[in-house]
Amino acid sequence: MKTLNLKWFRVFLLVLLMQLALGKIVREQGILGWCQFHLFNPDSKIFKKGVVGSLKLDGLCKEEVLLEEVKNKVGIYYVKFDFSHSPEEVKKWRQALFYVEASAYEALSEGQYYLDSLIGFKVTTQREGFLGHLVGYTEHAGVSWLVIKDEKNSEQLVPWTDQVFEKIDTGNKTLILLLPEGLVDLWKSTS
Repeated sequence: MKTLNLKWFRVFLLVLLMQLALGKIVREQGILGWCQFHLFNPDSKIFKKGVVGSLKLDGLCKEEVLLEEVKNKVGIYYVKFDFSHSPEEVKKWRQALFYVEASAYEALSEGQYYLDSLIGFKVTTQREGFLGHLVGYTEHAGVSWLVIKDEKNSEQLVPWTDQVFEKIDTGNKTLILLLPEGLVDLWKSTS
């Protein structure tokens, strides 16, 4: 059984034109066009001044965006992009994902995966069988969650821990999860 290394796994979600999301703009910060930035992988080696990527938000795209400045204030990141000179310019892109070319990321060892490479995989358990497809990831109040779209097209949340992944079968594009007792029953009773 392959084990999952969460250190490398905490890169966000979507594969989009061979790009991986590095993080997202949280909100504008100050009057000079800075913004608070949620970095998906705090161990990222490519998150630094000079990286070029694109911003994507609800079908809008801003290509060739340069990360001009980066500040880390005790784990809270502030960035300035080349296009952002005022809070109004940043506000338009609040919650936008910042994508960089996938080739910029390090190759992983066998048994390690970027989460975005698993989006769309079938999600099953030994007990309940097919549950749906992995569609994303979210974080709330310091807790990380996998987002699964079930057969009723409802989004269900699974607490994201090292122990939740029983097996990752890339050949069949299937994730076999070990879920907390009663979680699937709770989903069925609320959806």
